[in-house]
Amino acid sequence: MENGIYFDLPEEEYFKEQRLDFSGISAILKSPTEYWFGSRLNPNFEEKKTPAFFEGKIYHTCVLENEKFSERYVIEPKSIRSVSRKSQAYRAWAQVQKKQIVTFDLAENIANNLLYLSRPGQVLDSKIFEEGYPEVSIFFEYAGISCKARIDYIKLIQFWDLKSVNSQGQNFSDWCKKYFFKYKTFIQLFIYREAIAAAKGFCENQVHGNNEQVKFWREWRNVTDILPGVVFINKNYPQAEVKIFDEEHCPDLYRLARGQFQKGIEIFKEYLNKYGLKKAWLEPVDVDNLFFKDEDFPQSFAEILNLVGEN
Repeated sequence: MENGIYFDLPEEEYFKEQRLDFSGISAILKSPTEYWFGSRLNPNFEEKKTPAFFEGKIYHTCVLENEKFSERYVIEPKSIRSVSRKSQAYRAWAQVQKKQIVTFDLAENIANNLLYLSRPGQVLDSKIFEEGYPEVSIFFEYAGISCKARIDYIKLIQFWDLKSVNSQGQNFSDWCKKYFFKYKTFIQLFIYREAIAAAKGFCENQVHGNNEQVKFWREWRNVTDILPGVVFINKNYPQAEVKIFDEEHCPDLYRLARGQFQKGIEIFKEYLNKYGLKKAWLEPVDVDNLFFKDEDFPQSFAEILNLVGEN
């Protein structure tokens, strides 16, 4: 698929495109081997979707593209709710469904959560996901490498990434900060900014959308800076956090995001030149570094050692 910005590209087509994205960068930074074997470069690759992933997709549809919910999902009807999912009757019903099945309990929980979050003063009452476009795909080049990004929601002066998370009983605001760093969302938002910068420089024939979307792009490309933000929604309770991530307020973390992205690109180039796309990316064993050293271990090790010394 050619470089460009695609407003209505189906999700399946986006994921089929073998380009480097945030997930790939995250994997490469951990291990080039993990990246290759966990990507579509591996001929034995099998996509594994967890229940959490599935639930997150439902949240995305309900919040960003609610009008498409009935096209994608079917909620268990009343007549089937009391039937065991292991029973022949349930399996017979499920086999004829052409859409993804959503349990009644999950659908009810999500609907109730979002209903509360739509009340006055709550995140969905703020029109945060209006006057823009959801699930916008951008295919672009960065340092000679083909990259891609699929941004949850783009508006004229900002874009949003939506996260539905489980705060695991912790203070929700504190959990969101930990999540943002632990799961490298700061790198994700940086990559999105690079994708947007590339898209603003596209020619009009690289803009794939209807007349209104092309008109939006013309106006959008003239905006000097588009602020990156993330919206967290708690899956357990109707709680939400809205945060903007930019260089002015987070200079060190922003610099880290840029450095990590560029490091991932360089590692990708190194292994691409070494193995190509069809051979497994195997990391050499470091035979010059055979001995463990105390500094290899976390701070907790030093704390335990001090306690032993005190005794």
